[in-house]
Amino acid sequence: MGQRECADARQVIASMRELAPTAKSFRCHSLVQSIPLLDLMYEAGFELDCNVFLPFTAPTCLFPWHHGQGVTRVPYCWEDDTWLLGACSSQEQIAGSEGKKVVDVHPIHLWLNSEELNRYERVKRDSANEELLRKNRNHVQQGGVWTAFKTIVQASLPNFG
Repeated sequence: MGQRECADARQVIASMRELAPTAKSFRCHSLVQSIPLLDLMYEAGFELDCNVFLPFTAPTCLFPWHHGQGVTRVPYCWEDDTWLLGACSSQEQIAGSEGKKVVDVHPIHLWLNSEELNRYERVKRDSANEELLRKNRNHVQQGGVWTAFKTIVQASLPNFG
């Protein structure tokens, strides 16, 4: 990462800090990561990095580790968009595993209860249009991201609604 990129990254991180001044963890969009970026995040007060995605790893095999850059890296094994592509473990496999479960979800997929990426693609360009969002919401109780996420959370927190 060159000087210009570091300056741009510092600006983005400063904006994030304004939005969430007490946040301790981060995950970069598209899992972008580098040693200079870890340094910048640590300097900005972040302690936990969630940029390590191991899609077919059981939660019992995932452990945080302290990275030399000062942050603790916390791997995760399930994310909604990858699940929609069939490229990670099923929610039942994750839910049935022992151990802590760190997952990644996009709020838009939760709300839409996306069962395929095309549902999101139909609203992506006009996501502030509430009528369009409501029209494209999956109201079927099975098969969507909300349903999958709920399965995982209920296995971890039995009293979750």
